Amino acid sequence: MKRIISAVLALVLCLALFAGCGSSGSNSGSSSGSNSGGTLNVLFWSAPNQNQFDYWLSKAEAFNATKTEYNGKVIQVTVEMTPETDSSEAAIQNAIATGTVPAASENINSTFMRILAESSAIYELQDEPVYQQIVKDRVMGSTVDGWAIDGKQYVIPLYINSVSLVWNVKALAALGFDAPPVTMEDYYDVIRAYKDNQDKMEQMGVIAMLPGARLLKGSGYQCGYDFQMQYSTFTQGGTWLTEDALTVDRDAMIKTMEFWGALGSTAQLNAIDSPWTQENIPVLFDIGKPWDLSAYTEAGKVYGEDYVFATTPVEKAGDQAYCYADTKGITFYKASNITEELHQGALAFIGWVYNAENAAQSDLDWIKATAMLPVRADISENAAFADILAGNPALAYFGSNITNAVQLPAFSFTDDVNVAFRAEGLIPYITEAVTHEALDTLDASAYADAAIAAMKEAGKLN
Repeated sequence: MKRIISAVLALVLCLALFAGCGSSGSNSGSSSGSNSGGTLNVLFWSAPNQNQFDYWLSKAEAFNATKTEYNGKVIQVTVEMTPETDSSEAAIQNAIATGTVPAASENINSTFMRILAESSAIYELQDEPVYQQIVKDRVMGSTVDGWAIDGKQYVIPLYINSVSLVWNVKALAALGFDAPPVTMEDYYDVIRAYKDNQDKMEQMGVIAMLPGARLLKGSGYQCGYDFQMQYSTFTQGGTWLTEDALTVDRDAMIKTMEFWGALGSTAQLNAIDSPWTQENIPVLFDIGKPWDLSAYTEAGKVYGEDYVFATTPVEKAGDQAYCYADTKGITFYKASNITEELHQGALAFIGWVYNAENAAQSDLDWIKATAMLPVRADISENAAFADILAGNPALAYFGSNITNAVQLPAFSFTDDVNVAFRAEGLIPYITEAVTHEALDTLDASAYADAAIAAMKEAGKLN
C-alpha cells in the first residue's frame, strides 16, 4: 500500500501553502521597480559542508556576472548552507512550514524526494525544458530512470558515491597482510591477527579495529553504511524492503549484524575524532566515504601508502561485492514564499550551470571541489575527466564500483523502518557484542527478530 507523508509534515505544509503570498524570507522576490526592472533575489541552499558551499558559491558568482534576466529583472543568486539542525531534511521541512524555504537546494536523497513529492512540496521536472536540456547536455542518459516516481521526475541527480570500506595500509602490513580481506575467511584472519597482536598495534597508535561508535548512530541513513552494503553482498543483491512488505532475509540480517559483532571488544565505542587525518591512524578500518578524500589529502595521507579503499568481504571467492550508493540531487520547492518568478530564476541558474557550454567544466569543478563523482554516463570516456581520474586512484576506485552500488529503498517510510532496525536491533546488539572477546561472536538471532518486528510496525508492513 502506497505510503504518504506523515500527518505532521502534511499539516505544516498545508499551513505554509495557505499562509498567503505575504510571507517574509530571503526568497521574497522583491525588486526595486514595478513588474520590470530591479532584481530577482533567488536563494539556493547547498549541503551543510564547506566544500559544496564553496562550489555553489563560485557558480552563483559566475552566473550573477552574466546579468541574466527574467521578466526584466536581473536574477541574483545567493547561496547559503542548509541550516545545521538534527538533519538537512529537518531543516528543509521546517523551512517549508515557516515559509522560508529556498527556491532550490541540493543534497536531496531519493527517500526524502519521495516524501517531498508526495506532499506536493517540490516541482515536477520531466516536462521542464531546462530539465530536458540538462539530461541531454550532461549526458545523463538512463541514470535518471531510478529517480522516477510513477513516470515523473522531481530531482536533477547531482552526484553518486560508492561508499565502501577504508583500511589502514600500514597497520595491515604490520599484521602480515598486503591487502584488505576479500572473503569472510580473510576477514576473520585479520580479526584474529589483530587480537593476537594488540600490543604491537597499540605501539603503532592503533587503539581499535573499528571506531565502533558509528554503529550506535540512530539516523536511518546510516543503514546504507553498516547494514545495506554488507546485506546486499550476503544476499547477492537481494532486496529487503518493498512498497508493501518487509522482505528481509532473516539469515542474511543475522550474518550482517554478526559481521560487526565478530569484532567484539576490538571495536572502540568511544568517539574517535577524525581518525583518518591523525598523524598515526588509530583504527584498522572504517566506512570509506568519497567526500572525506580531500580531508585525507590535506592531512598528508597518501592513497596506497596510508589508506586504501576496498569492497565488503564476500562469503566465498567469486561472489559479487556490493557497496552503498550515496546519491543526491537538486530540487525546486513549492511554498508560500516561492513565486513563479523565483522558480524560473532558480531554473535559469541551474540550467546555466549545466548547459552544453558549461556542463563538463561544472562537473570537473565539482570533482575537484568535493572528490565526488557527478551523475553522468560518460565519466570514463569523456576526455574532460581523464586527467583527474588518472591522477587520483582513490577516485578511480569509487568510479569503478558505481555499477555495484545500491541505494537505500526509496519509500516515504524507509527512514522510520531503518531507525526501528537500529533502535531495536543493531544498537542493542552492538552494545552487548562489544563486551565479548573478538571472534566470540554474540548470536544476533534474537536481536534480528526484535528488529524485524519493530521494522514491520514502524512501516506498517506485512
